[in-house]
Amino acid sequence: MSAAQKLTMMIPTSASKGVEPLWTAKDAAAYMRVSPSMIYKLSQSAELPCLKIGSCLRFDPEVVRRFARGEIRGEPEGRVIELRRAA
Repeated sequence: MSAAQKLTMMIPTSASKGVEPLWTAKDAAAYMRVSPSMIYKLSQSAELPCLKIGSCLRFDPEVVRRFARGEIRGEPEGRVIELRRAA
């Protein structure tokens, strides 16, 4: 089974209603056919926007797709958004 097929299987039934779960670096790497370390480098240099949840990076699948098509590139101020629990 290919990585793309595995990604498709991981999408819950709510995906048919327009909700798709965030991707891990491994998921984004499988889609773009690069190594996870390349995804980390792209996100660290703010070329690929991501969410930082605790110590984990997560990626919006649509943003990854647009990045792969060359429709978006990094932001000068960076696009790593940190999410933290409210105290």
